[in-house]
Amino acid sequence: MQLAQNPAFAHLSIMGLAEEAGFKSKSSFNTAFKKWKGTTPSAYLKETPRKPEQTGKA
Repeated sequence: MQLAQNPAFAHLSIMGLAEEAGFKSKSSFNTAFKKWKGTTPSAYLKETPRKPEQTGKA
């Protein structure tokens, strides 16, 4: 959840977030996430929109 909320990781897919969190498969990440949070990663991301990090460059 911290990675999903961090603007520096907004460009990552669910699989990218899973890999960053140390998971080797999307299914194991989905299972663990749902058990811990009570919802799937994709549903969580729909409820918690991610915004890319602002770099200050135009």
